[in-house]
Amino acid sequence: PRDTRILYGSVVNGSLWRSADAGQTWLQLGPPQVDGKAIKFGAFRALVFLPDGIDAFLYASQYGLARTLDGGQNWTLLQLVTRPNTVAITGLAIDAKNSQHLSYVAGSAFYRSADAGRTWETLRMPSSRIPTSLATDPGDGNILYLGFTKPKKK
Repeated sequence: PRDTRILYGSVVNGSLWRSADAGQTWLQLGPPQVDGKAIKFGAFRALVFLPDGIDAFLYASQYGLARTLDGGQNWTLLQLVTRPNTVAITGLAIDAKNSQHLSYVAGSAFYRSADAGRTWETLRMPSSRIPTSLATDPGDGNILYLGFTKPKKK
């Protein structure tokens, strides 16, 4: 958000909170409505702000990606390649200069869209390790940073 007093927070159970007074008071957002039906946020994964909106962001959960352009009052679910609740989205990024360019990582695959999530391209990960974070270079949206961790030994 452009107003530094506006804060957003989420907890593991998926509840999303907003403060308009730098954290003095909090309002729980949701449940989000899409086409008049409540959707579950699910387990929180990532929150990434769109560069061209004041209170516009994407919220990633176990159920997928939801977009709001008005601080959580209205939501749109993005159609993903992965089915809801089948893989954990572990990284989400938006090009700082072009909000049409979205990327996310889940499982062993990398997904990117050049049309704000209407269509997706799937790429294999460059490593057998588990992706844990994803970021776009703020100066060059063609550069992505991807963090990995080693799988836990059984």
